[in-house]
Amino acid sequence: MADNRLPVSNRQNYPDMIELRQAAAAVHAKALRVETSRVAISLLLAISGILAAFIRGTAPPIAIAGALWAVALAVGINPWVKGLAKNAAILQEMFDVELFGLPWNKTICGNPLAHYEYVELARKFPVRGQRLERLRDWYVNVNEIPQPYDVLFCQLQNLVWDARLRRRWARIVLTSILSWIVLGILVGYIADLSVKETLIGWYLPAMGAFLLGLDNYRGQLEISSERERVAQLVHSELDRAKRPPLSKAELRELRKSAREIQDVILVTRKHTARVPDWFYRRYRPGDESDFQASAETLKRKLNSA
Repeated sequence: MADNRLPVSNRQNYPDMIELRQAAAAVHAKALRVETSRVAISLLLAISGILAAFIRGTAPPIAIAGALWAVALAVGINPWVKGLAKNAAILQEMFDVELFGLPWNKTICGNPLAHYEYVELARKFPVRGQRLERLRDWYVNVNEIPQPYDVLFCQLQNLVWDARLRRRWARIVLTSILSWIVLGILVGYIADLSVKETLIGWYLPAMGAFLLGLDNYRGQLEISSERERVAQLVHSELDRAKRPPLSKAELRELRKSAREIQDVILVTRKHTARVPDWFYRRYRPGDESDFQASAETLKRKLNSA
């Protein structure tokens, strides 16, 4: 975390940094497409339970299809999604490390991608119009926050913003799962099905959707809790922040803390539990405004006479 590095809010919009964000966005977009496909197929099989409930003879093939899809998810598709999530996390880590002036932690990160590798990925995500605007200003304006506290604030933004978003989405996922369970009971009652028929005709075809939903729900809560835990540590560090100049010992300690915080950010980014882009865009203006206001408060604290 070099003290002579360029200001974060300027550096993040340089062409080479946007290129890294492009590459990360390309992998993330691919992961979301796979996620959308597996959710769509799972929901289609789940909805087919309505057909099985009212048309006799359709339940066995639909149930078999649901069970086979659940196996396909566990054996092949989910590991693929995990690999995509890891690659996207490494690319975003490359962006953050370069931006913040942090050392690369090879133990937890492995090797960074070569330039020719991420340039190829970036080409798959052409930037223009709204896409370009979404890649710019990844972090709020922290230029007047003295170094190295600007990095800690950006990390705090990353931790808290993501945790907020994931908790909101987790509530929607849980509500959907519970609603489907209740709807199955209702359909079974209306169609005068036995418990066995309801299980085979309604719940077995939905097994893939249930597994996806539960995995996503647990993952969102797990990541949120870990990020909130570390965010409290960053809050405490910023509460103790004092106006520069800082001693060499203080700078070393802050650099060490920033790298440790970044490790947690990377680990949680590797998780396969994702939030749809439309959901992120829905809340971005309000969340961005909240963090910019917090940044202004920290600026006043550290720059006051």
